[in-house]
Amino acid sequence: MADDDERPHNVFDGGRHVSFSENDLSAVNVWEALCRRNHGASSLLPWNPRPRLQKPLPDVDRFSAERCLKPANPPSASELIAHGGSPFLLSNFSETRASLTDLGSRRWRCSTQGELNCRCTAEDLQKYSNVTTDDDPLVLFDHEDLPENLVIEPPSSMRDDLLEDFASKTEELWRDAESGAAQLLGRERKWIVGGGRGAGSQWHRDPFWTSAYHCLLSGRKLWCFFAPAGAGCLPPGLVDEHSAPAADGWFREWEHLLRCSAELAVDGALAWCVQSPGDCVLIPPGLWHCTLNLEESVAFTRNIVNGRDAKAVRASGLEITRDDPALGEAYARLVRARRSDDDSGNGHEPVPMEE
Repeated sequence: MADDDERPHNVFDGGRHVSFSENDLSAVNVWEALCRRNHGASSLLPWNPRPRLQKPLPDVDRFSAERCLKPANPPSASELIAHGGSPFLLSNFSETRASLTDLGSRRWRCSTQGELNCRCTAEDLQKYSNVTTDDDPLVLFDHEDLPENLVIEPPSSMRDDLLEDFASKTEELWRDAESGAAQLLGRERKWIVGGGRGAGSQWHRDPFWTSAYHCLLSGRKLWCFFAPAGAGCLPPGLVDEHSAPAADGWFREWEHLLRCSAELAVDGALAWCVQSPGDCVLIPPGLWHCTLNLEESVAFTRNIVNGRDAKAVRASGLEITRDDPALGEAYARLVRARRSDDDSGNGHEPVPMEE
C-alpha cells in the first residue's frame, strides 16, 4: 500500500491531506470553499452569502415513548437470535472513553455521505465541526491501525464471530482481492467513527447480512431503526435502497413520525433511542438504521456474523458468494468444517447451510 504522501492528490480520493483555512471555515458550505480553493471552481460553485445559522436538532423530548427502545440487560446468544430483527440498547456496557481531542495528530480517513473523502487530523475535524452548516457534514470513519485501547470486545452473545474465524484462515484469498466481500472479511470490520454535532449516518443496512455492535465513547447519539413490514418496504422518505438522504435532512423532514404513536403504520416498525457514553447498541442483520450526533461524539463499531445464528450464516454466505465466488466457496467449507466439529462435540452449535 502506498504511503499517504504518495497517494493521488485529489481532495476526494480518500488520500489527500486536508487542513481547513480560516476562509474555508467561515464559508456557509465548507466543502464548497475547499473545492474552490483546491480546484479553482469559482465559476462552477459561486459564493453563497447566506447567513450562517446553526441548524436545530430534533427535540427528542417530544418523541413518542411508545417508540423508544428501552435499555436491556445483555442478552444471551439464544435470546439475541430469538428476538430476530430487534435491536438492543445496553447501558453502561463499556468504561472506555475517548473524544476527538484524544485521537492525536494522525490524519484520519474522513468522508461525507455523498462520498467526498479526505484525510485530516481530529483537531481539524473538530474545528470544521464547530462551525459547519454543511447539509452533509464530514465524518471520521476509519478502519486502519486502530488504537488498541479503543477496540471494544463484543458482548458475550456476539463472541462466536464467523468473520473473525474466516479471516484468520483465508488471508491468502482476501489479502489482495478487491471485492467488497474481501474488504469486509479481511480489512474493514472494525471502525472508529467520529464527528461533530449534526453529523451522522444515513439510512442503511449493514453489508453481507452482518450484525454489528456500536459502543459510544463520548457524546450523545440519536438512533432510528426501521423493521420492514414486508419485502420491498423502505424507511419513510426513501425511494430506493441506494438514495437515502443525509441523516440531518431526514430527521428534519420526518421526525414528526417519531412523535406519533407506535400504532401509526409506516410500512414497518419505527423505533428510536438516545445513546450515551458507555452504551452499546446491538444491530441485528438486515435492520435499517440511521444515526445523528446530538453532540460531538466518538464511537467504536464492528461487523460480525454470529456463528450461532443459522439464518444469518446462510444469508451472509449467499451474499458473499454473489460478490466473490472464491470467497463464498471458502466460506461454505468453513461452515461445513464447523458443523463437523459440532458433530464431534468440539464446542460450536450446529450451523446448517440449508433449511
